[in-house]
Amino acid sequence: MALVMSMASYEYSGYLWPAFIATVLVASLGWYGWRHRGMPGAVPFALACAFAVAWSIGSILQTAAVDPNTKMAWLRFLTLWQLPVVTTATCFVLQYAGLARWLKRRVIVLLAIPPIVLAAFILTNDLHNLMWTGFAQVDGGVTPIRGPVNTAALAYSYLLGLFNVAVLLWLLVKFPRYRWPAILMIVAQLGARFLFEFGLRLGFPSNWNYGPFVLLFLFGIYAIALFRFHIFDPIPAARAAAIDQMLESMLVLDTQGRIVEANPSAQRTLGAPAPRLRGRPAREVLPEGSLPTATTAEKVPAMSELSLGEGPEQRHYTLGATPLKDRRGRDLGQMLLLQDVTEQKTAQARLLDQERVVATLRERERLAREFHDGIGQVLGYLSMQAQSVRSRLRAGDGEKADALLARLVEVAQDAHAEVRESILDLKAASAEGWSFIPTLDQYLRDLRTDHGIETELVIAERIDDNAFEAHAAVQLLRVLQEALTNARRHGGATAIRVSIEREDSKVRIMVADDGSGFDPTRLEVGQHGHFGLAFMRERMEQIGGHVEIDSGQGAGTRVVLEVPLSRREGGSGESTSG
Repeated sequence: MALVMSMASYEYSGYLWPAFIATVLVASLGWYGWRHRGMPGAVPFALACAFAVAWSIGSILQTAAVDPNTKMAWLRFLTLWQLPVVTTATCFVLQYAGLARWLKRRVIVLLAIPPIVLAAFILTNDLHNLMWTGFAQVDGGVTPIRGPVNTAALAYSYLLGLFNVAVLLWLLVKFPRYRWPAILMIVAQLGARFLFEFGLRLGFPSNWNYGPFVLLFLFGIYAIALFRFHIFDPIPAARAAAIDQMLESMLVLDTQGRIVEANPSAQRTLGAPAPRLRGRPAREVLPEGSLPTATTAEKVPAMSELSLGEGPEQRHYTLGATPLKDRRGRDLGQMLLLQDVTEQKTAQARLLDQERVVATLRERERLAREFHDGIGQVLGYLSMQAQSVRSRLRAGDGEKADALLARLVEVAQDAHAEVRESILDLKAASAEGWSFIPTLDQYLRDLRTDHGIETELVIAERIDDNAFEAHAAVQLLRVLQEALTNARRHGGATAIRVSIEREDSKVRIMVADDGSGFDPTRLEVGQHGHFGLAFMRERMEQIGGHVEIDSGQGAGTRVVLEVPLSRREGGSGESTSG
């Protein structure tokens, strides 16, 4: 078959333009697909375009040919590439739909066999006439008469086309985000089949070749899918993969609050597949009152917390709602993100339990030291003195015994007062639902009532219970109790003033008394344990604060505590209580 003819065998005609346009379009799409060959389906798409270009060039030359024999020669040429276009289109559809695992080497070989066999029949048709039984010449055109092999090849191509449509329908239903590209490809497949059958059965005008129109329709629709929906663009694919693989549960809501999409994590969290979730109001799927409201004016997601499940299976989540807007700023709905914080909450609860245990053990250790240094020594002293009294009474020294008993009464009264004060200290910070400032105020009032000491509490503006973290407030109260006890017991104070003020990012608390004072230079850690300085410093270090003591013989004592300000905003007007 001679395909190279003299220039005299061809002539220009306006009927060539559809084929020219189809050739340029398909070649451009093939180049675009090859440039994106790293994307699924891009390589078979580029090959399909290459085969379609050969088909279109054959259509150009057949239309331009003058001699009937030349027309028949180019008809054979362009027919060589029609089935390869369909076959590579099937490979493209499978890869694009994520079914590339089906395209094993054996399958590819099987798909390649029919086009190769068909090409052999086309090239040897003059020997057997199984591809075409003949060619009819009508008004200068050539119309082939189909043979049995041609009919079988056409049926095979239709089966592949139906298979492609079925795969695209599956993609459309399974993954709604591919809805429009799949619909366009289905339209392209069915429309091209219709045009091919229309041109072959009913016949275009003799001067027209129906092939370029098939290619224009098919690849024109594919061009829309390529450039409108970026099917070979890695960024949307990466975004889709990230959404599918993300650990957070994502729900997309429309403007009516109905679920339009749920990623795999959300489906697992809510225990329902995406088809059952779509169209349902989010308020029916999520616990009542847990859905935050996101407005288009918000720059950060609205947050809330919720729990799903019961008993050991219960999980805790933070829920963020972000408004979705189009390029014009119009409201499109919301995106909800549920982040599982069960492990964090469990760890926090475990840490709090550990802190409570450590705090309890430290408190018990402190009480043991105090009982040993205080009540324990007093009881030992009382025991020794009681034995002395008995000895004096046996010896008949009533006067000395009476003096010793008087001393025992004083010591017992002091011990009783110390026990009552220890009980007061423990009760002050152990009441359920207690708060720092009211507890401190009540402690000062009890100190005045029980011991006759004038007390005053001054609180600066912007200071309330919110100024202290909860754990810091407990430690502060213990340190203040120790300072007040020292002022009464060791300093002999008759008046105590406690002031609380705010300085930048910290709170400053000062306890000033009019007691006897002491020389701070002679106060060393481990000495004069009744001052509890080591205890006070240890407590303040635990909350990121520190303590300073300023005193002098006969000049009273000032204890200054500084602690970081809470993250919460606090403020109250200045108040004084005495």
